[in-house]
Amino acid sequence: MPLMVAGFAERLDLSRAKYTFAVVTMGGMGVSALHQVDGILRERQGRGLDAAFTVRMPANFPPLFRPQEGRALDNVLVAGDIRLAGIAEAIGSGRLVSPGGFAPVSRLVRA
Repeated sequence: MPLMVAGFAERLDLSRAKYTFAVVTMGGMGVSALHQVDGILRERQGRGLDAAFTVRMPANFPPLFRPQEGRALDNVLVAGDIRLAGIAEAIGSGRLVSPGGFAPVSRLVRA
């Protein structure tokens, strides 16, 4: 996954962008991907993300997580919808939002 994120970030051309943002979905961890994208953009484009967001979704990697079921799954999906509405509002208003969070993996996995 980190190589996929790096490859994506390296192909971006932000020379005409006025506002850049990233949204990642995650079952457990996702902040590292945002830090990785932000770092690559700062290094290669001279500017990072204006806003970065995470949305918790159902865990989907069975070797590490047991997927939620029933009410627990419904709760995660409802919370995700609420979070997405807030993200859409933030993006629509051009709000600046740093990646935040603790992301030790992003400092180890760099392009």
